[in-house]
Amino acid sequence: MKLLVAAALAALLAGCTRSNPDAVLDGSSATDGPAVENGRPPGTIGGPCLFGDRCDPGLVCKGGICVPEVDGGRWDLGPLTDGPRADQAPLCDPIGFRSVVLGRDAPGDWTVVLEPQTKATTLTIANAKGKQAAAVFDYDVSGDQVAGFVVSRQSTHSSVAQEAGAAVQELTQRLGSNGTLSVRAQGAQIQTHDGFDAVARLTMDLTLGSARDIAQVRLPLVAGLLQVPTPDLSSAPAPFGATTSEVVIRLAVVLRKDNRALFVGAVTAAQNDADFSHLASTLSGDLASTNLLGQESATPGSLCDSQTVSAKPKNEVDIIWVMDESGSMDSKRAAIATGAATFFKQLQQTGLDFRMGVTNVCDPNGSFQYAVGKLCSQIAADSEDDGGTDRFLAPTEQAIFSSCINNPPGYEPAQEYGLVNAQAAIKRHLPRAQNSPSKIRTDAQVVVIVVTDEGPQGLKNVLPNTNLFKQCTLSAANQATVDAHVKPYIDYLSGSGTDPEAKVDYFQVIGGTCNSTLCSYQPDVAHGYNELAQALNGQVYDVCQSNLASAVSSIISGIVATATTFALKEVPVASSLLVSLDGVTLPRSNVSGYRHIAGTKELAFTGSASLKLGSTVVASYRLWQ
Repeated sequence: MKLLVAAALAALLAGCTRSNPDAVLDGSSATDGPAVENGRPPGTIGGPCLFGDRCDPGLVCKGGICVPEVDGGRWDLGPLTDGPRADQAPLCDPIGFRSVVLGRDAPGDWTVVLEPQTKATTLTIANAKGKQAAAVFDYDVSGDQVAGFVVSRQSTHSSVAQEAGAAVQELTQRLGSNGTLSVRAQGAQIQTHDGFDAVARLTMDLTLGSARDIAQVRLPLVAGLLQVPTPDLSSAPAPFGATTSEVVIRLAVVLRKDNRALFVGAVTAAQNDADFSHLASTLSGDLASTNLLGQESATPGSLCDSQTVSAKPKNEVDIIWVMDESGSMDSKRAAIATGAATFFKQLQQTGLDFRMGVTNVCDPNGSFQYAVGKLCSQIAADSEDDGGTDRFLAPTEQAIFSSCINNPPGYEPAQEYGLVNAQAAIKRHLPRAQNSPSKIRTDAQVVVIVVTDEGPQGLKNVLPNTNLFKQCTLSAANQATVDAHVKPYIDYLSGSGTDPEAKVDYFQVIGGTCNSTLCSYQPDVAHGYNELAQALNGQVYDVCQSNLASAVSSIISGIVATATTFALKEVPVASSLLVSLDGVTLPRSNVSGYRHIAGTKELAFTGSASLKLGSTVVASYRLWQ
């Protein structure tokens, strides 16, 4: 197959012309096709083709050859190269453009741009209804195994949040019959690149009663999203990968204006997903970001983006933890403290210049008001310890960090003022100063992580009934009260209030999520915290999940991906990126190379790929137009 594709490309580059400049993308016919290969003319079964070449009726172009069309749908796959036309590609020294796999589907109204090694298959749905369609994507390269999918069906809800909630409930019933499904992160509400409401990067953990491979987990998941019985699906590819009893599911939900719900995401083995030296979680996150997904009519453009680094790169990050010290949180704090070695290792592997700060949730009018926003710097067993000197911890002070997580400054067993302490932890460590352990650094990215199973006490004081924190959705009047209460915090922590230096780049929450059943008690839904997270680039992770280390690892991974950043000119389609630094083409890597979070313009350079003043960055990529 590779020889056929190479021959077709060579023929085209040697002088083929097309009457339509977008023919490689839009499927229109070619005036000159590739040369005959192995006696099979272009357009016939087994004959060579490029993506977009029109095969004979009943055939489509897949992997460089014409093959039978599946069930009348159009799911064209093939290499997409150097620009709108492979024979008129813009030069991009020294790297050229990356081939990708691009697929379109008319019934599902999608276009997806996938990693070049991906094998994609359209599923057949028995008695398919309007807008129902599904396809799956198998990626199995160098130890990274990702079972991707895209699903389309008629929407059954008026908002994307309701659609996402219903999807989680459906999957809990479908997959929970063979195991336990828990929501690690409830996702972030976003607008897609083409203007639709979406919930992105919703993350779930599934513990199975017996080991299965990730493709076997994916099929009932897809059936659940389609709202059909699993036996109604056929044409699925063969299972692949090692079997496992612990899997991770990442999902994005998109609500289109034609009342179509789209679901795109992936399944990975938890062990592979958590391995920071691999890319399974990154590639899964690409799909669940909606960045690889467009409408069927969408035509990706191309860009060669060459820039010289004109400002000193910043690789500093100050991370502030706001820890709930109440008794119900003892095991949660212990889990984070125990996992500290892994978190510190992840950050150290990248060469990131990080510091940790740990504070409590103390009552600003209580006995320990001196500790509001104070950072901990000493190992202590006394629950009422003052925390020592108010300062940040260095990367070498992991043992102190673990102790401070378990025992933050002061003592607060019942009145959890998380928002008050988060803001105070910023305010009392300003103005910024570069060489002070007690001040936020001048150029540092700032991350706040609140860990609690209670709602913010200040908000409880103004709501008419604290039982409202057991409700997933508040009335319009009560939500207005929440919004009014958190607005001053959003203004201050976004840097748009009284002090621009107070800007927090990421506000993350490990707290109560809607309908979680993983605790032996019902934690407060994170009203108030959720609004801060949505406004400040974060989300809410379930405090009740059995493996809190996975939640923290996800947060740390996001921090790494956005540190030492370099802004591209446009938002790239993540699967199409090729990047070179000072003439050396880099791998996409969490450890040594470049990182990119799909849906953003930012690249982060990790490990030995050190960004310097005067460096030249060249990136070629596809982009949605």
